[in-house]
Amino acid sequence: MSDIHPIPPKATAVPVIDMAPMLQNGDITDLVREIQTACEQVGFFYVQNHGIPAVTIDAVIDASRRFFEQPLETRMKWVKDEFHRGCLTSAPLGHIEGFS
Repeated sequence: MSDIHPIPPKATAVPVIDMAPMLQNGDITDLVREIQTACEQVGFFYVQNHGIPAVTIDAVIDASRRFFEQPLETRMKWVKDEFHRGCLTSAPLGHIEGFS
């Protein structure tokens, strides 16, 4: 673990990871290494050839847009639970009903 940077070095581009080998039941050794490197050195990455239909992606983006168009008071009713479902807010929990 000594090769993990406490603060990722400055990235010049967001890595793009091709998930095709996983979907084709191919050797994923290089894929795993690419994901590991992206996480350790950049902190995030894009994926391509993931197999998620465009209609599903569009539906998730639409649902997210509709959620965040709601008033803050409505969104705060969906505070993240122990299963990580709901809204994760940056507001202090003392300002949210039910938390103290």
